[in-house]
Amino acid sequence: MKYLFKKTNELTNQELLNILSLFNEIFSQERSLKELTAQYTSNPYLNSYHVLSIENTRIVGHFAFVPSDYLVDGKREKFVVGIDSFVVDGFRDGMVLLESYLCALDNFKQRGVSIILGFPDTHVNKVYSKGKLYSNIGQLNIYILPYRVGGIYKKLKYFNLLSAALSMLPSTVGSLIASREVATYRIQKEPLSFNSERYSYGKSNYGRVNIKDFEFMFRIKLHEGIRTLFLIDVSIKSARNFNLVVRYLIKHHRADFDLIMYVGNLKFKCHGLYKLPSRYSPKEFHVVHKILDKNLDKALFDDIRNFDLNFSNFDLV
Repeated sequence: MKYLFKKTNELTNQELLNILSLFNEIFSQERSLKELTAQYTSNPYLNSYHVLSIENTRIVGHFAFVPSDYLVDGKREKFVVGIDSFVVDGFRDGMVLLESYLCALDNFKQRGVSIILGFPDTHVNKVYSKGKLYSNIGQLNIYILPYRVGGIYKKLKYFNLLSAALSMLPSTVGSLIASREVATYRIQKEPLSFNSERYSYGKSNYGRVNIKDFEFMFRIKLHEGIRTLFLIDVSIKSARNFNLVVRYLIKHHRADFDLIMYVGNLKFKCHGLYKLPSRYSPKEFHVVHKILDKNLDKALFDDIRNFDLNFSNFDLV
């Protein structure tokens, strides 16, 4: 077994095709080669990092990391976010994962990477925890607005008018009492460089709207049979701004979605959405990290409340 570290533009066309084929097979996707490469190049560095695990001439594992600049107490630091990781059946004894991880660490340190962020699913998170590869710092909350309940549960279609009316209440009330105080986070993406490339990936499918002094980004797609509007990010986070966003989406896009969803950790209430209790969550959004720059304050990074994280930071939407 050998392990290769490459940037996206260093991958051969055949390697890209093999990665694509394995990804689609393992994750039951139909991603195209154009979508695959756009996923890896729509970032400020116009490249991602890849670790290929190769047995003879066959790729049996692939780990991708997308680089971006983040602000830590106002200071720019280079982060990478792990995405699209897989190991083929028959090689999942942990050795490929460990060796790929060590290969990535060696190369990241040479390239000035300060920290690795990850958003593993529950199974992978258990593997990471058992191997002590990353520090688990918590989970992101899920906020929803079930605008058309019949689109979520077909048996409740007769209650669509009622659910639509009730969905207006949080943002209507919120518009009267919501605070204008802006939530601040000590760790956040550098917005100008991040946003200019993040939404070029599948850009025709993203919405970017400016309201007064802020902007928000969203994407509408069929997710697990539900027409879902993913509220990806709001540039200036306050209760007042979230209410304006919800009201805008209902006014202009209510015919296009049945459910609004936002993932993150909001520091305020009266935001126009409903926080989903964890016991009803269809998915757990874990957050892990590995600090590479020993000059960084570990206590700062171990508290998830210091991070401004949402759908913009990872590759699900």
